[in-house]
Amino acid sequence: MASAMKELARDCKLFPDKWTLALQASQYKYPLPVELDRIREVRFIDTDGTRIPLHYMAEDNYINWTDPTDTESEPRYYSYPHYQPHIFEFYAGAPPTADYVLASWLTTGRIRTVQDSGINFGRTRSGLRVRPGCVVQNRTDKSFGYVEYLDITTAKTSGTATSATSTDILEDSGENFSTDSVAVGDIICTPSTGKVLAYAFVIEVAPGSNNDQLRYSDIEGQDGNGVRIRRFESGDTYKVGKATEIRLWAGRPVPAGTRVAHAGWDHPGLRQGATNDFTVSATKATITGTTFTNTTVTGSSTSGAEEDDVAIASGGSHGFVSGVDDNELTVDKWIGGKPSAAETVTVVEADKYQVEDKYAGERQIWIGPPASSGASLGSENILMSGARVPRIPIEDDDPIEIPEDYEQPLIACSKWQVADLRGIYNPAEIDAFRTLYKKEVKSYGSRVDRPPNNAPISPYRNRKRTARSYGRRDQTSRGIAFDISDRT
Repeated sequence: MASAMKELARDCKLFPDKWTLALQASQYKYPLPVELDRIREVRFIDTDGTRIPLHYMAEDNYINWTDPTDTESEPRYYSYPHYQPHIFEFYAGAPPTADYVLASWLTTGRIRTVQDSGINFGRTRSGLRVRPGCVVQNRTDKSFGYVEYLDITTAKTSGTATSATSTDILEDSGENFSTDSVAVGDIICTPSTGKVLAYAFVIEVAPGSNNDQLRYSDIEGQDGNGVRIRRFESGDTYKVGKATEIRLWAGRPVPAGTRVAHAGWDHPGLRQGATNDFTVSATKATITGTTFTNTTVTGSSTSGAEEDDVAIASGGSHGFVSGVDDNELTVDKWIGGKPSAAETVTVVEADKYQVEDKYAGERQIWIGPPASSGASLGSENILMSGARVPRIPIEDDDPIEIPEDYEQPLIACSKWQVADLRGIYNPAEIDAFRTLYKKEVKSYGSRVDRPPNNAPISPYRNRKRTARSYGRRDQTSRGIAFDISDRT
């Protein structure tokens, strides 16, 4: 019955809804809401508030005829492939509304290392973890590299694990993790110095009574012999803090088909012959005597700064420069939170990056051409209409709602589902049940597409009728009438 209710809800589009998203500059891939089942229409809302329909483009045409690096002021088309790698949205705490971001900029130039002082790579919107083998895209020079491990720029504390350390607890009996300001979403790395062999994610701080324990999950790493590390051990040295670094695999790209130690690294090379180095330029301007709003910094001379630079505050927050005036810079948002007054700001050119999961497990919508500038802070300029996924609640006393007048197609669908599951019917008989259901549901499926006779419906006249008026042309068997004019 549950399967039949879901099938009927999808075929008759019983759960119409709408969703919105905000365009990002130079971005063409966006995750679809998990509750969205089918897209009906996609529109772009321009600066005047006009809703402009986007045209669907088949996935193969999108790939063959478009260049995702060519940007325009307004999109014109969209596509939605079945599944793509998940694009991580990292916690950025950017006031007032952008807590998570799909892409960010480097704050320090490093060889094969993404270092971003405004991001916490251990905290994502989806809850998915950055694992070895995930892909880091350099959006500036179009190169990419593979994640080897996460790291910490400045640890909140370090030490040696003690005897109560277990498969999900790290204990240091001489430490107080609460006063160390360790937070959920931080990472624990071992060893405390040198190359990280394993890292795990903090999911609870001080679960015991002495504030000397951290609960962790999803440990990733290998020892020197290539054996997977599954837990921290008593005696391991460790460090814990905010994950601000992604170290990339330093090995040489291998020919396709060659077996390597880590899944996902079997790749013939980096695109366009580029390296997987990520760079930040020399300082172009320094601003002191600063005051900040959510989207500006005001202070000493901004001479040397240009649009499309990155302004980095000494506390670690940074913003993409969208405007330059005397003694003031406009930024899109402060990734990492609004800086405190008097922080020094340096202005640089920096590579932009994005991180994708190594598995193609997320539905996405592609919107093109990519926008040359993102939506203003807090606004959403893509509107999608469609149908929600019909979900069956766990509790039997709270079933999915199917309108009573859909009883006949529901019965027909239930017979088909039972025939398919019982295992006593041959394929021809099962197909006959399916054909009967499709025939029954055909007259119901278009109800959501148009009102009766393609005329406007008056919701104020949608009322129960008396026995005298029952049976009108636009009346259901339950006595619900759909008025299509002003007649009584």
